[in-house]
Amino acid sequence: MVPSRSKRKFRIKYLQASFSPKFASQPFFQRPASGVFQDHHAITLLAYAIFLISGIYGSLKVAISQYGIEADACHSIMLWYGVTAHGLPWLQDWLFTPDNWLLSLVPFHFMGFMIFGPEPAVVILFGWIIFIFAAFISGAIAWQLKAKKAAVIISLALLFLGSYAHESGFVSYPTSHNITNLFGLAALYLILRWSQQPRVLTLIAVLALLIAGAVSDPWMVAAYNLPAAIVGIVFVVRPSASIKREDGFQLLLVSVVSIASVKSKMFGMLAFLPSLKFALGNWATINNNAIFLLKNLGGLLNIIPFNKSNQVVPAILTLVAVLSLLSISVVKSVKYDHKVNSSTIAFSWLATFSIGAVGLAFVISQVEATNRSGRFLLNCAYLIPIGLGVFVEHNWPRSSKSEKTICTVVIALFVLSGIVSNFETWRRPGFAIKDNGAFALIKFLKVNGLSYGYGPYWGSDANAITAVSRSEVVIRPVEFTKDTGMMIVGNRSQSSKRWYWKEDAPPNQKQFFVFVVSDAEECADVNVCVSGLTKQFGNPVRALKYGDATIVVWDHPLVGSN
Repeated sequence: MVPSRSKRKFRIKYLQASFSPKFASQPFFQRPASGVFQDHHAITLLAYAIFLISGIYGSLKVAISQYGIEADACHSIMLWYGVTAHGLPWLQDWLFTPDNWLLSLVPFHFMGFMIFGPEPAVVILFGWIIFIFAAFISGAIAWQLKAKKAAVIISLALLFLGSYAHESGFVSYPTSHNITNLFGLAALYLILRWSQQPRVLTLIAVLALLIAGAVSDPWMVAAYNLPAAIVGIVFVVRPSASIKREDGFQLLLVSVVSIASVKSKMFGMLAFLPSLKFALGNWATINNNAIFLLKNLGGLLNIIPFNKSNQVVPAILTLVAVLSLLSISVVKSVKYDHKVNSSTIAFSWLATFSIGAVGLAFVISQVEATNRSGRFLLNCAYLIPIGLGVFVEHNWPRSSKSEKTICTVVIALFVLSGIVSNFETWRRPGFAIKDNGAFALIKFLKVNGLSYGYGPYWGSDANAITAVSRSEVVIRPVEFTKDTGMMIVGNRSQSSKRWYWKEDAPPNQKQFFVFVVSDAEECADVNVCVSGLTKQFGNPVRALKYGDATIVVWDHPLVGSN
């Protein structure tokens, strides 16, 4: 079929226009979509999808294979048993630690228990879910700061945090400061939204997050509540175009109220919670903590692949690379962006004081830091990558090729080091939750007719045994005197005062046992403890060996006075 004259004229004019200098000078992205562009876009989306799936898969493997069924992980299950049996007033009999998780983590766990039952798997999976949410809200913060490309990269990169971050930073541990960090990051996100458009409802939400997080874990006061107050003071002193002086005062008031809620234990409503006692360390402790600050922070942000241990040199190399890049990016932003928007100001001040306050508290504390103290620096593991990504993207158009290459290499090394350190875990078949020996011990006790007794919190996995067996086998956590080895009841945190009343034991309970093992915390020497127990409760009817432990059995109650 021959085209009409009008159609032939249109095609000729279109071809002439296509090869005209005016059309050729147009930017590529303004031309009609080509197959090359579409392929490039599809490849980018495919790469994002691969990294996302790999990060989610890998972090799930790490969470369920490294954190098994143990005492701390079952903390909220024991709370659930007590509350469902005796009501909320039962919480007043629980011996909480200062990081009690009561208004932050416990509600999420209880929600899971209502749906799936009080299963340890629920607790362990929530640890992983919290980690995933923290990674994505970090990206949302960057997005809010007008760094949309960095937002995607930050979220994906954080999914590949290395084995040290998981093992010692506890980023996906069921009961850790990462839930507090998630509350803090959520509050930071809302503060950034508020800095763009101040609203009272937004500040109310910020207040709720700051109170819930800090009452549940005083670590949050230094990490987020005090820095939020500093941001409020900054806007009071130097209001911006979108934030007036009275707006800054409102944020300051919100922060002060949240801190007062922590100090007053929700104005007396949670008076049964313990207080955190912070004391200064001596020079030897401070020197030790300063070294571990470098090691642990470098371990969290590690960019040295194949670094198997938390060593000083790789940590310093990591910190020099990451912090130098961050500092240069911040200086360039300040130099070229004469009018920084309110959101960037709010983030910069809050992140700076958050990292500084936590780092200072880490160093000067009387508690000696170890390789497993990285959990106290979790805010740094999120805020530093967020700041780096945001300021690098803001400076990207005026960055040289070498600067862009360095940034790309640092990001690639961070992801690669995470993959390498976790690769052995990724390769393990299946998704079975790590078994720390709870099922074997439950079986042994049942075979020997034992169902109610006492033992060291960690050494006997007391709460874990009770939770996993659904109270078919009960072990109540106790302590032992160091010199005599006699049993002390009712003082161990993460236990209930009611557990040491005579009514706690089943009515027809015939035998009572004590699981004695040297766990370097409760019982230093098994022989001393067995001897002390014999003096305290009389000769046992039998004694069983279970690995390094001795299970001593009596035919009468061991505790019973209210």
